[in-house]
Amino acid sequence: MGIVGYLTLDSEATFHSRIGAYLLSFFIPCFIVFFTQKLTSGERLLKYGMGYIFYVISVFYVMPFGNAWFNGIRLGLFPCILISLAVLFYGERLLPKN
Repeated sequence: MGIVGYLTLDSEATFHSRIGAYLLSFFIPCFIVFFTQKLTSGERLLKYGMGYIFYVISVFYVMPFGNAWFNGIRLGLFPCILISLAVLFYGERLLPKN
């Protein structure tokens, strides 16, 4: 999660780094789903999605509440987190059962 946060919220983040954050927020959970196919969706979301939830809490702790919402949506952090959590939960439908 730190990589996605760095690629979106850093002061030197560019358009290309934000595109990389979107790609990583899709592909990293895909690899997690691929290697943990025996886990249920809820277990996977709890085990691997807690890092995203703690990161959101830390963003609200570091920034003022209104500023965190505005920057999180404008810079792409919250959409990346939603993509990652959705892939962790629904990812087994994307990948073959083999």
